[in-house]
Amino acid sequence: MASEADSSLLTDTLDSIESSSIQKDKSLRSPIHQYSRQPNDNEPKLDGKGRKIIYCSKCSYGASATTNLRNHLKSKHQIVLVVSDSSTKVAACEKLKQLYDEASAENSTAKFDSYVLKKVLNKDVIEQCRYHRGVHTKVRVRKR
Repeated sequence: MASEADSSLLTDTLDSIESSSIQKDKSLRSPIHQYSRQPNDNEPKLDGKGRKIIYCSKCSYGASATTNLRNHLKSKHQIVLVVSDSSTKVAACEKLKQLYDEASAENSTAKFDSYVLKKVLNKDVIEQCRYHRGVHTKVRVRKR
């Protein structure tokens, strides 16, 4: 995005998306919670690092991370939970696509495209490919 106005618009958009993502009570929004339960009287509520433990409703397994409980459900109970993108992430992606399309219509995406390409390319893999193809000159990549 070449101009400062484009950059400012993108920053403002990202800020508004981020502020809209603040949730009042996100504790029960994940599909994992339909397979969780409260701890029994003899089970701890928090782990050693002070994080809340989520217990499996099918057995006595407990985990402080929903990913661990999701993996447990899959391996021990053959329950596969699909994780979908949050509405905030979907909205952010749609807005970024819209902004990119607008910039593209004005032919002002060259700097942005170059930046993204540098972030995506794995320099080590490129060097290996160049070496194996017989191209032994060093590629210089500018860092910003």
